[in-house]
Amino acid sequence: MSFRSPHDSPGSGFADRFTPAIRTLVIACMLVFLLQALFHGSGPVLERLFGLVPADLFGRWHLWQPLTYMFLHAGLFHLLFNLLALVMFGGEIEQRWGTFAFLRYYLLCGIGAGLTQWLVGMHSTVPVIGASGAIFGVLLAYGLLFPDRQILLWFVIPIPARYLVVLFGFIELVGAAAGPSDGIARFAHLGGLVTGLVYLKSETWAWPIRRRFGAIRRQQANKATRAENEDREARQAVIDGILEKIQSQGMGALTEKEKKILHDAAQRGRRPRH
Repeated sequence: MSFRSPHDSPGSGFADRFTPAIRTLVIACMLVFLLQALFHGSGPVLERLFGLVPADLFGRWHLWQPLTYMFLHAGLFHLLFNLLALVMFGGEIEQRWGTFAFLRYYLLCGIGAGLTQWLVGMHSTVPVIGASGAIFGVLLAYGLLFPDRQILLWFVIPIPARYLVVLFGFIELVGAAAGPSDGIARFAHLGGLVTGLVYLKSETWAWPIRRRFGAIRRQQANKATRAENEDREARQAVIDGILEKIQSQGMGALTEKEKKILHDAAQRGRRPRH
């Protein structure tokens, strides 16, 4: 894939897409890949410990694996392809959303992708590694944010981003239905797409529920305000009665309780009316 748009701004070049979160993720994946190369002679030690091994997630309580698996890769091409897609699509999303929001979305899509793969093969002992699930979530967000942006598929065929998302989703769905013969975690890719879709659409889907709870909170707040106003008016009525008593009978006629009420009112910064 390649990126092309006739409406690019001057700051939208490839280098400008190395935003803070993108740089951090790229560096992290490259460092982990170097560690994989260093430990390669000892077998897939890192892959089994930090990759997502479905049978070990709860079998051995390796609960960190849905997060760590997305930083490991099966080879140089696997790594470079994922990082290229991350920079191409993720940088502009981060510019739009901000670093924290993008990083949260990326990790959530990756975790959702891993858990989806676990659900469909929870007894498997084959490690699942790679950032592809999170990348599919990023691709979905890009298609929703910039639906008409032209992408050069295989550097040749121009296609709008929204259609690219549909095409890739269809390919993964067909591949998942055909079975795991190619060794690609198709369900993880689909899980990244679905997780991203649910996350991005949750505000719209949850709006009726949020509106209902918002109405309940407003009713409670209004009720509390009314009660406070009624209490304030009741206190003021008592104070007015005490002031009238002072005017007609003098201060000496006040009881200790009435004196305390006036003192408390003064402490609250209230000025009794005359």
